[in-house]
Amino acid sequence: MKIFLVMLTALLITTMSCYAQDSTVLKSEAQKMCTWNDTLRDWNCPDVLYKEVAIVLKNEVFYINDEYNSKYKLTSKGDFTKYDDHNLIVFNNVIDKDGERCVLSMITLVNGNTSMYIDYKNKQLRYFFNIPN
Repeated sequence: MKIFLVMLTALLITTMSCYAQDSTVLKSEAQKMCTWNDTLRDWNCPDVLYKEVAIVLKNEVFYINDEYNSKYKLTSKGDFTKYDDHNLIVFNNVIDKDGERCVLSMITLVNGNTSMYIDYKNKQLRYFFNIPN
């Protein structure tokens, strides 16, 4: 019985440590939903919603615990570009939980502020991290 308990404990520890290494958790502090305005040729973005949202990257899938329980599957490696004032990684041909294609971008400024944009043809979701007080 003791050997069984030791082996079960070892299995649980191994499984939990593997799970922790396979996922990354980000906490968004604010979000916006924007729609494309053809007349103005720009994004129309109402007020920022200050609501914490957990975003988990696990096995090349972003899970977002918003009211829609969004899910975005990465189908290829991201294109990384380093600029003087920010870093940009763009994932093209991402597939959401409804099978629609979109583009997922993450921008990190030199001060550490990070934003994640999810672009559709006429809609853009924006998540903001590390917002200074």
